[in-house]
Amino acid sequence: MGMWWSLRWEFNVLCRGVSFDRMGGVGGFETVVGGGNLGTDFEAKTEIMSKYELVLVFSPKAGPGVEKVLELLSKSITESGGRIVKREDWGKKTLAYPINKFTEGEYIYAAIEIPEEAVSKVDRKIKVEESVIRYLLVRKDG
Repeated sequence: MGMWWSLRWEFNVLCRGVSFDRMGGVGGFETVVGGGNLGTDFEAKTEIMSKYELVLVFSPKAGPGVEKVLELLSKSITESGGRIVKREDWGKKTLAYPINKFTEGEYIYAAIEIPEEAVSKVDRKIKVEESVIRYLLVRKDG
């Protein structure tokens, strides 16, 4: 029992300052504030940015409200520590089937990098917008 306890203590001391993700791998390192207790005094944790693709379908009645919604989403993404890498306006397209009695929609594509913790915040903001009739937010591989 003594040897097991010793190994466990060594592991805890060696791994202090390293965060582990859900899969058991090593995540970002944490920086230690000058000379304090290694177990409690952390300044900040580096966030791992994930790449996502977002496609928004706006109602044809949205008009100038589209830019307003995009500014709101952009602000939310940047406040969360993310950024918009690419944005494309795919224009007005006919929908495969009517959605909320609309047969057309204006499509906007965006490639974004955002911390995983902030995705739910962006998702909620999109759901609240009435001018968005459909959206798809997908994490990119690699």
